[in-house]
Amino acid sequence: MELMFICAPVLPSDSINQLGKTCPALKKASAKLYGARTWACNTSINSTDTSQKQIGIQTEAEKQVAVIKVCGNITCKKQGSILTRTEFQALLQQSSPNIRVESCGCFGRCGEGPNVNVIVGGYSRKITEGVRNLDTILECIQFLQTDSTKLPELDNRLVEAIRGHEKAKKEAESDQTKSAIESYNQVIDLLDQCIQSIQPPIAKEDILKSGVNELRARMLCNRA
Repeated sequence: MELMFICAPVLPSDSINQLGKTCPALKKASAKLYGARTWACNTSINSTDTSQKQIGIQTEAEKQVAVIKVCGNITCKKQGSILTRTEFQALLQQSSPNIRVESCGCFGRCGEGPNVNVIVGGYSRKITEGVRNLDTILECIQFLQTDSTKLPELDNRLVEAIRGHEKAKKEAESDQTKSAIESYNQVIDLLDQCIQSIQPPIAKEDILKSGVNELRARMLCNRA
C-alpha cells in the first residue's frame, strides 16, 4: 500500500519572518507548517513539549549517539546559529566520540532562534529557543545527561574562551576598541592552548578542521 502525505503550501522562512512585523499570529501558524514540512530533513521532533519522542534512528550503534541539531535556516542564521553551532562543536569536540553537532532544517519556530534540538538515544530531549550565549549553550548540554549517560567533561579553557568572546563583542559594540582587542587576544590565546594540548584519539589535523579552529578563525576576523 502506498502512502501519500500532502502538505499545504507554506511561505519560505524569510517571508515568514517578515510576516511577524505585521501579523505575529499568521507568522506563527505559517512557521509551524514550514517546520512540519522540513521534519524529514532535520529528523527531529517538532514538538512544543519536553516529553521524549522517538525519531528515525535505526541501528543499535546509532541509538548510543547523542546529536545536537542547530537550525541552519535563513532566519536562525541571521540570529547567529552558525556561531552557536561552532561553539557547540568547540566545547564538545573531545568530550565523546558519541556526540555529534549538526546543522538541520527548520523547527517551525522562526524568529525565536537560534533553535537547538538535543537528541539522546534516539529521543528528542528538548528543543530550546534563543540559544545565542554561553548560558543557553550550557543549558542545552545539560540535556545530554540521562539515566544511562553522563554529562561530557568540558574544557574550562573553551568555556572561558566563549565567555571572553561575549565580553569582547560587548566591548566592541560599545566602541571600547582597545579593551575589545585585548579581550579577543585572550580568547585566541585560550584557543591556541586547547589546540596545542590535543590528545589522542583525536588527531591534531582533525582539530584544525574542527569547531575549535573555526572559532579561532572567527576571533581573528572579529579582532581585525
